[in-house]
Amino acid sequence: MAKALYAEGVQFNQVYCSVAQRARLTIQGLADDWPGQPIEWQTVDALYTFSSAAIWQWVHAMDDDFNAVFLVGHNPAFTDFINEAGAEQIENLPTCGYAKLSFPQAVWSEVCAGSATSLHFLKPKMFK
Repeated sequence: MAKALYAEGVQFNQVYCSVAQRARLTIQGLADDWPGQPIEWQTVDALYTFSSAAIWQWVHAMDDDFNAVFLVGHNPAFTDFINEAGAEQIENLPTCGYAKLSFPQAVWSEVCAGSATSLHFLKPKMFK
């Protein structure tokens, strides 16, 4: 997925990952294979959740200086969050799947359900 994400122009400016080993292995695998600048990431306890409500809470508390973030976490939380955030629905965000959402709100605390535009959805099976 690293090459596919790189080709899509994915940026890794602010990268946050669940503390779970599998999530850390996922982002480290992307970082190891990334053809661009090194990927720096940090773990966040709050992303070790299976609830979209916890993801919403974390997003609402983000620093407004960040205009884009890359999150690595768990299902069903991320699939549910994606489906709640925008008008487009996905069945499942698979391991190493990527969904890019854009919110019209300029302040993270004001981001709300149903307001996101889905810009990209990529999954590993698309590149085999």
